[in-house]
Amino acid sequence: MSEMPIEVEKLGVKVNVAALDRRVVSYVELSEAEKRWVRFVFNSGLEHLRKVAPSIAKDIAGQLDLAIKMAGVATHLRPWGKSHATPRLPGTLGNE
Repeated sequence: MSEMPIEVEKLGVKVNVAALDRRVVSYVELSEAEKRWVRFVFNSGLEHLRKVAPSIAKDIAGQLDLAIKMAGVATHLRPWGKSHATPRLPGTLGNE
């Protein structure tokens, strides 16, 4: 995992709230396994939202790529410096 600066507009952010109005953020390209987990979590939430608020779900459905890219920004910002493992291993973050 290597950190790289990326211009916020290249993340596909239409309103620069997620990046706290910065023009450039540090970004880490996620592994395919990490992207699968982001997709799983995003789609699980979206599936529930479709049941309770279909019109909102329709608006959010197109933001999967943004969610994956912002997960790369969040990965860089993790202050604890622990790696993520699935299943969770001692000294790491992850799912059981």
